[in-house]
Amino acid sequence: MRRRSIFVPLIATIALGACASVAERQIGTVTVDGEDFPVVSRTIQGQNGPFDTAGVKVYGKRFTCRPQSAGDCEAAARRGLEVDIFSR
Repeated sequence: MRRRSIFVPLIATIALGACASVAERQIGTVTVDGEDFPVVSRTIQGQNGPFDTAGVKVYGKRFTCRPQSAGDCEAAARRGLEVDIFSR
C-alpha cells in the first residue's frame, strides 16, 4: 500500500509536467503549535487554462490545502503532524 501512495503522485507529476507549466509560485507559512510550516501555492497554466494548487510541507511530506479557505492549510498541517506521530 505504501508503494502505491508514492507511485500515484509521481505519475500525476510526470503527466502534469508534460502538458503544463507553473505560471506563478508563492511561498508562505502556517503556524501550528508554535512551529512554522511552509505553504507553497502554484498557478499552473494547463491546456484548459490556469488552475491553482497548494500544499503545506510537514517534515518533508506535502499535504494539499486551499489557502483561500480560512484554516484549511492549518488543518492540513495538523493532519501532517498526526501522520508523522504514527510513522515513527
